[in-house]
Order: sequence, then structure tokens, then C-alpha cells
Amino acid sequence: MWERRVTGRLHMIVLAAGSLLCFSPPAFALRFVKFEVSIDGKVVLETSTGDEGEDADTVWRYLKKLELRPVKGYKLEADGGEPLKATLKGKVVIDAPYGGRAEVQELKLVREKDGAPWKVAPAEIERTFKVRTKPK
Repeated sequence: MWERRVTGRLHMIVLAAGSLLCFSPPAFALRFVKFEVSIDGKVVLETSTGDEGEDADTVWRYLKKLELRPVKGYKLEADGGEPLKATLKGKVVIDAPYGGRAEVQELKLVREKDGAPWKVAPAEIERTFKVRTKPK
């Protein structure tokens, strides 16, 4: 008799768990999307966000909204006389595993006010979009 109760409860637990798995809405996981900006092979700036697996073109355009953070004490200086603009020079690479990779000789950055975080200038996002190689 006791075995029938245990077996009956086990069937009910399996049925309940199966129902939850079958009728629950799917859970979506965010993908970690990282961007690195390097000069002459050294990563100097980075930023990141999350998405749900968007295509490479959409990922690249995330740069329009993302703020760049200096890496390992890198000090980014504003252009002389232009506190809201900065230009990275050398072999400048923007690398995003899900968005692609662009190599340019200089990259212009902007910020809204003195002391605010830097962003890639909007025109630079479109320029690098055209020369980047997409991820495979």
C-alpha cells in the first residue's frame, strides 16, 4: 500500500514537471557583446552590451550609443582646443567578435561635455562600418 502512494506521488511530480516544461514561455538568454579599441596592437578602450543574437550589422551600430571605458589606466587626451573631441592615431582597430573588425589610421571620438565618457563619433561608425570585415 505504501509503495502505491509513493508511485502515485512520483507520477504526479513527473506530470507536473513535464507540464511546466511544455507550457512555460521560453527563457531567452542575453549574449555578451564586447567591443575593444586598440592602437598599434594594444587595447586602450572597451565597451560592452548584451543582445539576443542580432546580426553583425546591427551589432556594429550599437557603437552609436555605447560609452567607451579606458583600459588599464589609459589616459585619453582631448584634441588641443577641442575638449569635446579626441582623435586616436596609428593602427587603430575596433574589434567586436559578433560585429566585425575594422582597421583605420585614425578614429575620431566625441563626448557631450567636459569630463563625460567618450563615444565613437557618428560619422566614424558609418565609415568603419563600410571598411570592416564581418565575423565568420
